[in-house]
Amino acid sequence: MMTKKIDISGKWLYKEDFGYGVDTGYAILEQENDRVTGFIKYTEQIEGDITFMIKQQVEGDFDGLTLRIKGVAVETMPLEEAEGYSFDVWEGSMANPKKISGKSVDETGIYGNFTFIKEDL
Repeated sequence: MMTKKIDISGKWLYKEDFGYGVDTGYAILEQENDRVTGFIKYTEQIEGDITFMIKQQVEGDFDGLTLRIKGVAVETMPLEEAEGYSFDVWEGSMANPKKISGKSVDETGIYGNFTFIKEDL
């Protein structure tokens, strides 16, 4: 029996908690075979710091159960926050066709817990 391959292309609501702050926004992902590209655009709210917007271009793979993506380029608002910004790596499992959750880590070793929820169009 063939199982239908899951395609995660589309818009996903994004939330990540990394202990002393929260990121909220959305991801636009495109999948071709196992390869995934796109971006995650979010507001980063760190306790005691200014809130700023981030857009990380991402690429990686999805094998049908596990998503592995990493940041490869970044834009921020205000722009000066982009200097020295640490790219993230996200690795999560698909709980159901509308939810992926897992762990993230940036280049400085800060870990977080994230969730993607598929947005119905």
